[in-house]
Amino acid sequence: MKKRTGLLLVALALGALAAVFFALRGCGKAPPDEEEASPQSPEVRMADPEYRRALAAHVAERNALSKTFHSLNAEVKKMVDAARAKLGDGAADEAVKAELEKDPEWRVLRAKVEDVNKAIQDTRRHAARTIRSRIAPDAAQPVSKRGQDK
Repeated sequence: MKKRTGLLLVALALGALAAVFFALRGCGKAPPDEEEASPQSPEVRMADPEYRRALAAHVAERNALSKTFHSLNAEVKKMVDAARAKLGDGAADEAVKAELEKDPEWRVLRAKVEDVNKAIQDTRRHAARTIRSRIAPDAAQPVSKRGQDK
């Protein structure tokens, strides 16, 4: 019992010493000085209001497109459920697809979903280009085109 109590007291003392050490030294990383901060650092980029506005515009556009995508997706689900109900519960996926392809409304809806999905991907690529252009000017090009100029 005394041995266990002694070990507990030693552990508590080491813990208290560590807490005092980290409190005096500081646990976090010191913020970079203005002179030391590179233009690629997130702190410097986020200090630019124009950059923040551009990122906020990308987020707002992507959110609007995502809402559209989810509303279209709900319509797709309704149409699939209606086709399954028409064919019966045990209908195969291929039969449901064939039934849906007969409906011109389905083809229009699928085209809309694909267009919105493509627009979401374009918005993501444009946002990535905006970020890369701030990190390094040559990084604004897509990765596949870098190094081909040489």
